[in-house]
Amino acid sequence: MAGKIKVLDCTLRDGGRCFENTCGDNNIEEMSKGLSLANIDFIEIGFLWYLSFGICRENSTVFRSIDEIKPFVDGTHQYAAYIEYVLFKNENHIIPVSDGTISAIRLGILKDEIDDSLSLMKEIKDKGYKLFVQGINTMSYSEDELIDFISKINEIKPYAFSIVDTFGSMYIEDLERIFALVDKHLDKNIYVAFHSHNNMQLSMALAMTLIKIREERNIIIDATLNGIGMGAGNLSTELICKYLNDKANGRYNLGPLVKIIDKNISKFYDKFDWSPSLLSYESAQRWGTQINLSYINNGYNISLEEKRKLLKMYPIGKGVPSRKIDSLYRIMSSKVDEDSCSLNNLLSKLEERNIVIVGKGPSAIEEKEAIQQYIDENNPIVIYINHINSMYDVKDNDQYYWYIEKERFYKHVEEFGSDNVITIEKFEEESGYTVNYNKLLFEDIVTDDSILLVLMMLIKLDKPLSIKIVGMDGTNGSELQVINNQQILDRISNNLSFDFLTKSVYTVNR
Repeated sequence: MAGKIKVLDCTLRDGGRCFENTCGDNNIEEMSKGLSLANIDFIEIGFLWYLSFGICRENSTVFRSIDEIKPFVDGTHQYAAYIEYVLFKNENHIIPVSDGTISAIRLGILKDEIDDSLSLMKEIKDKGYKLFVQGINTMSYSEDELIDFISKINEIKPYAFSIVDTFGSMYIEDLERIFALVDKHLDKNIYVAFHSHNNMQLSMALAMTLIKIREERNIIIDATLNGIGMGAGNLSTELICKYLNDKANGRYNLGPLVKIIDKNISKFYDKFDWSPSLLSYESAQRWGTQINLSYINNGYNISLEEKRKLLKMYPIGKGVPSRKIDSLYRIMSSKVDEDSCSLNNLLSKLEERNIVIVGKGPSAIEEKEAIQQYIDENNPIVIYINHINSMYDVKDNDQYYWYIEKERFYKHVEEFGSDNVITIEKFEEESGYTVNYNKLLFEDIVTDDSILLVLMMLIKLDKPLSIKIVGMDGTNGSELQVINNQQILDRISNNLSFDFLTKSVYTVNR
């Protein structure tokens, strides 16, 4: 017997993030009512305790209590609210006993939060709610990690366990592999839910694949009206409902969905773009957050080429604050040093010298004795990356300070002055050398990693050098970031000789 298929609409929660979950109470009420009339199985009404005490609710779907949800539910349908575990824990909230306002709570947890969140999972069930466990970024789990996660979930016995394609990076074969593993090890009475993002325009294909391969497993598919959402949006509720009506005896009413789209969703078309594109595809491959993708796509009136370049400048697999993206954009579009004088003057000081580049990794301190010995024996120029103070015994004229971070730059200048300071962005206080970011780039490599930028700058010397790298440990970056950096190092090593003086996950391609 084929497993059941249910649809969960998360327009008011995940879709709502593109308008900061603030669309007005009339819109919330109309969308909730329309989704109910359309016979959507679960309606996710919004976030619960998503931010600190006292923040949000006014005209928003970021609710501070169950009571605030009551005006927007009809009492005849199944509603869900979403809790982000880390935010819930930090605020010490208490789950109230269910009064029927919402029937389900979806709990979003990260890989390193599993054990810590088990007690909350039990509490949610004990308080009378259907529990959905959302395994954020399921793609990041190894096979053994996922099996271990599932074994713990089986003991809790939630209503559903969700496969979550956080970055929209899942291909068909990825879903097939993950679902096969989940289906094999998950208790047969637990629904498998699926939440996708449409970065590679695969959300519909992935949903159709899950429906095809589900066999006897009951499944729940997440979607939003017209696919609205951060980044490239989500699976479209109206499309999956139409498909289920046509192919799986679905009984969804499309009319109310169309009315909501026309009246409540279309107003955001001119304000916010959530369509899939080459930019969103490349963001998925870099495990870029949907928030950062939306910020670049909607926050800058620049060409697609420039957006792609900006996307590649911030770290892979990590979200960054919008101010960081703004800083990277200023660097990328900087017009400083057009005549290359500052860069040429700097390079003239570095030529025919041994050079040590000092990153921020722990090995720069842990292996200090060996580093100092090398400095004593080879008399190099030392370039500190975002360090405020000198760490080793080096002649004043032989040490330089490289800054991307404005705060550290100002701290250094306040204490030591701006001589021998290198920046790639003009600050209010002049640095000794301000060089154009775009003139540092080698071939088509784009990065904000300062050590890689310094190496690319040294290629321009076109003279044999002894270059040693310190503190590029690679232990804080994501796996994808390490892979990307290694690829860049391999390309640089074809044109420049360098080596690691301290421990590093990276290698030099000889």
